Amino acid sequence: MQITLDRHDDISQGSRSRVLLRYLWPLRYRAAGLAVLLLGSTALQLLSPQIVRRFIDTATHQGTLSALLVLAAVYIAAALAGQVLGVASTYAGEWVG
Repeated sequence: MQITLDRHDDISQGSRSRVLLRYLWPLRYRAAGLAVLLLGSTALQLLSPQIVRRFIDTATHQGTLSALLVLAAVYIAAALAGQVLGVASTYAGEWVG
């Protein structure tokens, strides 16, 4: 499928959407997987500061050592999962094109 556009063509937003949909339709499952990986990676990036906040709050309010260890383990797991999802989304992005 060859799509060529002159740089002077005035393309409406609807036309752009149709061109993008026509390109991605054969790759819809891969594109959906990429979207899931990107959303998961973003969610983990947003979760990490919340875990740190909870850790600091627990530490400043004389929380138990076991609670701090659990929060530290959750933070490390979230960081590792974020890295794995980042690598996987890069790979899937290359797959989609």
